[in-house]
Amino acid sequence: MELKKPAMMIVFVLNALFWILLSVFIWINAVPFKDRKPDFEKIMPAYKFGNWAVPPELESDSLPFRIVLSAYRPSFGVTSGLTNWINSNSGRTWETRLGNLSIGAWVLIGTMLLSFVQWYLTVLLMLWVGAAFGKLMHRLAGSSERNTGQLP
Repeated sequence: MELKKPAMMIVFVLNALFWILLSVFIWINAVPFKDRKPDFEKIMPAYKFGNWAVPPELESDSLPFRIVLSAYRPSFGVTSGLTNWINSNSGRTWETRLGNLSIGAWVLIGTMLLSFVQWYLTVLLMLWVGAAFGKLMHRLAGSSERNTGQLP
């Protein structure tokens, strides 16, 4: 397990870099937004930060948000599921604000924090599987040398 520390550092740096780039993407693409009642069948932005919001079309069509919904599915699923469960009886939606941020923005922040645990566990699992596979290959290689039928 001597690879554990470098592998963790690489994964944590790449994860942090992704979230920094997503923050820059949001900052570049956010548009001014004031809370209002939604027009009939009009989609309201779920990710609101103060007086700024991510346009709804970017939430589903942009590459960074598609990465969040695919590579970060475990973290996003836990965070959004917990949020939906908490809000199920209150009538709040992801567009509702808690403080200066919408619930959707809080879900994104929770996903970011939980993603470090997700990738930590992923690296541990990969190292464990790699070590088990290495032991298996070593045993198979050792048994094939012993069963060649040749005398020492």
